Amino acid sequence: MQNAYSMLVSVFRRNWQEKCIGGAKSDCNWGTWMTRQFSILSLQLVVALIFTANGLAVARSADAVEGGYQPLAAIHEAVSRFVRKRFQGPGVVDGVIIEHLDPRLRLTACAGGVQLFLPPGQPSAGRLTVGVRCRAPKPWRLYVPVRVTRHIEVLIAARPLPRGIALSADAIRHGRRDPAELPGAWYTERSQLLGLETRRAIRAGEVLSPQLLSSARLIRRGQELVLFATSGSMTVTVKGKALEDGVEGDIVRVRNLSSDRVVEGRVVGTDKVQVSL
Repeated sequence: MQNAYSMLVSVFRRNWQEKCIGGAKSDCNWGTWMTRQFSILSLQLVVALIFTANGLAVARSADAVEGGYQPLAAIHEAVSRFVRKRFQGPGVVDGVIIEHLDPRLRLTACAGGVQLFLPPGQPSAGRLTVGVRCRAPKPWRLYVPVRVTRHIEVLIAARPLPRGIALSADAIRHGRRDPAELPGAWYTERSQLLGLETRRAIRAGEVLSPQLLSSARLIRRGQELVLFATSGSMTVTVKGKALEDGVEGDIVRVRNLSSDRVVEGRVVGTDKVQVSL
């Protein structure tokens, strides 16, 4: 205390010297100056204490109110964590949006922490409902509407694709889509599309799915091909004409151009059909 008092006196003396030395002034009596400075300092301290006390009172009041009710921000955070942890399906969760949580809710603070659950029949994406309940000291239950946004990288058409063409590298690209809006199946790797062709015309940006694609036709109706049969080490080949389209493994009808007979054989490659002897 003595050191603090000495420091204050030193500060007051320096201020007095800067103002009063070098000219006679009516209010430069040292005793009067000291009395006035201590009065001003005391007033400032009183004002500061009043504001501090008011601030503490407001804080205690807010704490008392918050302590009696479950903070809605805590419910919001708990629901968000629950959904992100629970839904580990395909894709990445972009956001968990709570559609409506009435700010006027006054739920008794939960002593043991809230419990979260999913009512039956909830989807894994899009709009769903999350249940929040408390058992003590005063039981309550709340249903929170939630919208889950997520995405997955899938293969889509890079440009309009006509029906019946084999897929090439420049015809496909990756695109970001919501799994809830995707068809029953989709492709994520380019290697999955090797040897496939379009079943129908496909729009640019359309998600590529098994419903839109089929194995590439190795044999097309009306084209000439090689018809062959193998027995042991002997292979017989003749020219033939396809009477129908076929993919690898299909059994197709072919006209033998040498005998004009129609035979059936298995498609084993591009323009190649194997028959049995």
